[in-house]
Amino acid sequence: MAIFIKRVQTVMSLSQMDKEAGVTSNVDGRHGPLSPVKDCAGRNMPVYGFASSTSTPRKYRRICSERNLAIIPIEEEAPRWSPTSLEDDIFYIQDAESDCIQRTLKVPSDQVVPMSIDSPGSSTGSAPHLSGDGSLLDTVLTAMWDECAAEGLFRYDLSACTTKKVPGKYGFVAQLNEGRATKKRPTEFRVDQVCQPFDESKFNFKKAYMQEVLFRFEPLTMFSADEEGAGSPAVVPDSLSRFSNDSEDPIPASRIIEAVPCMGSPNLVVINVSPIEYGHVLLVPRVLDNLTQLVDAETMTLALHFAKEADNPCLRVGYNSLGAYATINHLHFQAYYLRDVLPCERAGTAPLVLGGKTDGLLCCHKRNRDRTTSLVNISRLVGYPVRGFVLEVISTVSVAEGIAELARLVGEACVAMQRDNIPHNLIITDMGRRVFIWPQCFAERQAQGLLPEQIAATGVNPAVFEIAGHMLLKRQEDYDVLGEDEVAVLEVLRYASLPEEKFLHVAQMCFRTYCPC
Repeated sequence: MAIFIKRVQTVMSLSQMDKEAGVTSNVDGRHGPLSPVKDCAGRNMPVYGFASSTSTPRKYRRICSERNLAIIPIEEEAPRWSPTSLEDDIFYIQDAESDCIQRTLKVPSDQVVPMSIDSPGSSTGSAPHLSGDGSLLDTVLTAMWDECAAEGLFRYDLSACTTKKVPGKYGFVAQLNEGRATKKRPTEFRVDQVCQPFDESKFNFKKAYMQEVLFRFEPLTMFSADEEGAGSPAVVPDSLSRFSNDSEDPIPASRIIEAVPCMGSPNLVVINVSPIEYGHVLLVPRVLDNLTQLVDAETMTLALHFAKEADNPCLRVGYNSLGAYATINHLHFQAYYLRDVLPCERAGTAPLVLGGKTDGLLCCHKRNRDRTTSLVNISRLVGYPVRGFVLEVISTVSVAEGIAELARLVGEACVAMQRDNIPHNLIITDMGRRVFIWPQCFAERQAQGLLPEQIAATGVNPAVFEIAGHMLLKRQEDYDVLGEDEVAVLEVLRYASLPEEKFLHVAQMCFRTYCPC
């Protein structure tokens, strides 16, 4: 018997609003700003070309023992701290005030880069950075996003949304975003099937307007030298001058290529017209291929490269499967800037024990083919309201090798959960070097009437950003209660967590191939 819940579909595109209002799209011709994405073939579009093949290692250092916004790159020429083994890199301490095991790093005090956070959120109108100038992707994305805001393409003024830290040890961030609420009639969503067929009659990103598209996001290897030279770096030329690759550096640099005719099925970066935070965009892989909301290693690779290119720990990339509060069955990732450390990033971790025994510091970790070198550590969250996995590239692995291994491992885990029909969420942090995965069951419990009345009454739909600790609230009364009561937030999120026995079953299903136990 099918299980459904009723909720209002998230409005991500202006075309959804126009359809509801009975407005006919494509009124300005095949290549006008209101033409649909499905007609993008042959249209000149800016391309962000990323260098995907570089194998030159980069060293990393971290920020503070509480993992405040993760990693800062260090230039290869002058590494000042280079751990020689995993044991040198990480150790565990017991939090005296809780059962949480806090993971901390052995970083000399002169290596720690402080991060000052004046207030929660980043909706003041600029992307937060740790220091210095932003990356090329940061610069391009925020400039074009600001231009869309100036053109009035968003449904509401994001700066009017109030945000506050929830008192307590976890550091949850609550946001009142009444603009995302809508008077549309609730729609039934099936929540007991992660894999569902693509439905052309429902909203998909081929129906979004071209004016909502910022740029294509493609590997440089797919373009010829002629195409790369077809146009000058447009968008914000003065700001992009520092990214020129006129030096003799043999490593290919990411770049903006202007006005390249669109061929095939492009990867698009599209604004979310109902933004949660500053810079909220959607990464839509191979938009014309009708990919359903299922992640594999190939599409995960693209999302990891997006996070890596941003080179800003304040930008996180999230994903929701069907049954875990995705409402559009067309593959997409979401990304936005938040200057706060997410509670999941603060949380302790412990070895993921499979088969009842441990092997060294971390029981379960991905090894390369010779089974001697750890590339990606796999652990589990400890003392966090939703049981989850943490996959992290070790600090001595090159960026290219780390992304390849992490994408393979996360993609295979997602495919395993798809086969077993387990709804799940994931978030990419640390500029593409760490991924949190949460198998969850909140929507299933909601559909079966298993939520207490006070939990269901909050109206919270725990999708990936809520589970990560950024609580999006659409009603003032919920903001007044949950925004001041960490216990209430924890109570809501715990209903998304799988029972321990089922969580360990999922762990075996996803990671037993990589466990040396």
